[in-house]
Amino acid sequence: MKKLLVVMAACLAAFLLSGCGSTSKVAAAPAEPAPDWVLNEAKASDGANWYAVGSAKMPTEQNSLKMARMQARAELARIVNTQVNDAITAKSRMNNAGLEEKELVETMHFSAEALLEGSEQIGRYTAPSGTVYVLMALPKANALQKLNEVGGKSFFSLEDLK
Repeated sequence: MKKLLVVMAACLAAFLLSGCGSTSKVAAAPAEPAPDWVLNEAKASDGANWYAVGSAKMPTEQNSLKMARMQARAELARIVNTQVNDAITAKSRMNNAGLEEKELVETMHFSAEALLEGSEQIGRYTAPSGTVYVLMALPKANALQKLNEVGGKSFFSLEDLK
C-alpha cells in the first residue's frame, strides 16, 4: 500500500509540476521588409546591365539559394537570347554592317552559358516563409565582348543590345 501511495504522490507531483511550465513561445525577431526588387518585378535592363530575379523554397536554405540562382540565370539567358536575336534580325535587315550569313548563324547558336559567365548575384532576400530570392546582374559589356568574339570582329555595339 505504501508503494501505491508513493507512486501516486510521484505522479501527482509530476502532474502539478508540468502545469508550471510555460507554453508561450519566444517572440521571433521582426522580419526585415522585402526589397523593392522582390515586391515589384525588377527592371530587365538599364544602360549597363541586364537583371533577373529567381526564387526557390527547398528543404535547406543552401539548396534554395542554388535553385534561385539557377532560375535567375535562366531568366537572364532568356533576356539575352531575345536581345541578341532582335539585334541579329535588325542587322541582317539593314545589311549595311557587312554581316555574312555564316557569322549570323554562328552568333545565333552561341552558347548562353558562355554569355552568362560574367553574371553575379547582387541581392539576396529570405522571406519569413523560407523562400529565397536572388537578384542577378549581367554586365552588357561582358556579353558584347563574348558576342563579338564569335565572328572574330566587332559587329555588335551596346546600342544594338537594348
